[in-house]
Amino acid sequence: MSHAELDIVNEDATIAHVRASIFWQTRPDCEHEIAADALSDQLRLEVSQLRTEIMRLTAELSAAKSGMGTLSAASLFLDMERARHFARSSGAVSADR
Repeated sequence: MSHAELDIVNEDATIAHVRASIFWQTRPDCEHEIAADALSDQLRLEVSQLRTEIMRLTAELSAAKSGMGTLSAASLFLDMERARHFARSSGAVSADR
């Protein structure tokens, strides 16, 4: 190989090294974005589940207050405790609340 050819090979190797370095330096950011997106999707799902549970409990409470339901105070309390436990375990509500 001539000097010129070696220079071209070295230059190509340097460019490849720089590209690889840039890729590996930016890759963790991409992984964090992917993880953040996944976490965001999970939180949206859990918030949706909490809203559904709140609407169900509200409807049952309204039915019980109007005398149309057969829901006892004890079962309403247990349902509310289950909803609180779900909210705490999902991280939607802090444990000190």
